[in-house]
Amino acid sequence: MVSPDVEDLASWVPPDELFSVFVQLLIGPIDGPGEESFGILFCSPMWLANEVAERGIVDGRHTYFVDSWDWRMICDYLNKRIASLEADSWTELAGQLSRIGHWEFEDYVGVRAPNRVFPPPKWWLPKWEAGKSV
Repeated sequence: MVSPDVEDLASWVPPDELFSVFVQLLIGPIDGPGEESFGILFCSPMWLANEVAERGIVDGRHTYFVDSWDWRMICDYLNKRIASLEADSWTELAGQLSRIGHWEFEDYVGVRAPNRVFPPPKWWLPKWEAGKSV
């Protein structure tokens, strides 16, 4: 796990009770090269309260709320969640992992993600292919 916000996640101490830190899980197939990123935001209840006060609504998808920054507890939690997953292919497993963290290929359309091709949306197609006149 890595973070663009914090150099050493294991020894990091939040500056106060209002904190958030973005963490990337770098996970790949056991039998193949490469890894893919699954992004998670960890934040304190005070951070959440502050965001709700400022914005009114906060979407908690891929966001985990922790009372304090306890790296061992966070690692144990994520390891158990990930170890419980089962799939027949990397693509299927990545789809399950995307429920834990935001998969870098989660919303891709019209491009090739590893082991998966998504159809392009209609607005990518030439007008005559989308059923519109030129």
